[in-house]
Amino acid sequence: QVITVIPGYAPMGIPDQAIRGATIDLQLRQRFVSQELRLAGGSDSFDWLVGGYYFNQHQDQDRQRDVGINVTFPFALYIREDYQDERKGYAAFGQASFRPMEKLELTGGIRYSSEKVTASGQRVQRSSTGGVLPVTRNSSVDFDNVSLMGSVGYQVDPDIRVYATVAQGWKAGGINRFPTAATGDLPYKEEESVNYEVGLKTRLGRLGSFNLALYQIDIKNQQLTNIIPAIPTPISTIDNAASSRVRGFEGEVTLHPTSALELSGAFAYSHSRFNNYIRFNSVTDQKDFSGTRFENVPEVTANASALYRIPLGNGNRVEVFGEYSYVGSIIFQDLTRKSNASSQLGIPSYDRVNAKLSYVTENGWNVSMFVNNVLNTFDYNYISADPFLGGDLFVTPLAPRQFGVVLSKSF
Repeated sequence: QVITVIPGYAPMGIPDQAIRGATIDLQLRQRFVSQELRLAGGSDSFDWLVGGYYFNQHQDQDRQRDVGINVTFPFALYIREDYQDERKGYAAFGQASFRPMEKLELTGGIRYSSEKVTASGQRVQRSSTGGVLPVTRNSSVDFDNVSLMGSVGYQVDPDIRVYATVAQGWKAGGINRFPTAATGDLPYKEEESVNYEVGLKTRLGRLGSFNLALYQIDIKNQQLTNIIPAIPTPISTIDNAASSRVRGFEGEVTLHPTSALELSGAFAYSHSRFNNYIRFNSVTDQKDFSGTRFENVPEVTANASALYRIPLGNGNRVEVFGEYSYVGSIIFQDLTRKSNASSQLGIPSYDRVNAKLSYVTENGWNVSMFVNNVLNTFDYNYISADPFLGGDLFVTPLAPRQFGVVLSKSF
């Protein structure tokens, strides 16, 4: 590696920098204070709750990035950042439930939220070619919202309850912490949603229980993590999708065919699609993702388990447990410097099997022998490419087969 001396930058008090190799140093100091107060009461037919919430979050970030002359970069450069971000807000909320008759419950709620975001600080990128890109952040944005919810629940009989809910959701916008080299303030919009849900909750007597929920979520200005390719490293920002929708259902069941055997399972399906979303990295690098599925979200997840208890007398027992889990395929944004707005990576679906054999005593001692990932499959839940060159893929693997013994005591 060649040592290159790059002139300093007087406005930020930066002396001359001797650059060799590639380094990054990030120091992030955070302070967070919050307080919530609630008051609740009720009677046989009416329950109520009111409350308030306040928070203040401050972040002070210093980042130093050096890249020397090498095969990838024919020039050297340094980046120096000193950023401050503050977010503070408060909320007031209330909820009430009314039972006009024994089997019917009506619930309504309201929440007012207000947040203020302030961003300040400086950044400079300077290279051995003489280029200087200074950036100044100095802006403040305010957000407020009123969200409502309503729910109807009906107890068909002591073991069956049905319900329907409509609820508004809200997430304040803000100002991106990592701007591009040429833009100081990159604000993003507040996110709003409406969630519709109908469901069924049942108890199957001594046999078990069954729950089912169907939902639809309409989202406006959905906040998404976007990676903008830049030199020397990609920049992470928050982006907005104009509109999107999620439809799906979740079901879970627990069965007790005998007093010794317990079976349980769950299944979830999420059909997520962008209605209107253009990923904008630059004027010449755009991709319309309208009609495509969300990144970072599997469409299908499922699990099933079985537990069998063998009594040994005197309150002691042996437990045999096994479980199976499945996670559908996932799409990720390609995070490399050479990627573009349309670049994506994917990981395949995977499933895993775990098993455990336990000896449990009457006085609460438990000795368990376990094997996780019984089939020793190679699975991973994240994928990325070389951030500088692309091509080479890196994954975050899940644990290989593991086995061991655990001794515990319940009190």
